[in-house]
Amino acid sequence: MEQHTTLKNHYKFTDEEAQILKELQPRMENLVEKFVDEFYDYIWDFGATAKFLKD
Repeated sequence: MEQHTTLKNHYKFTDEEAQILKELQPRMENLVEKFVDEFYDYIWDFGATAKFLKD
């Protein structure tokens, strides 16, 4: 739990931002497969991606 708090502090993650993410959750649940597919299609266009992701 301490690491979680440290990360939030490091990135200055606010309670307001947490609330925004909570409000987006229902919308994103409907789009998750499309989002993931398009995200990976996008990052595979970077040459260095293959060094970090094998498949």
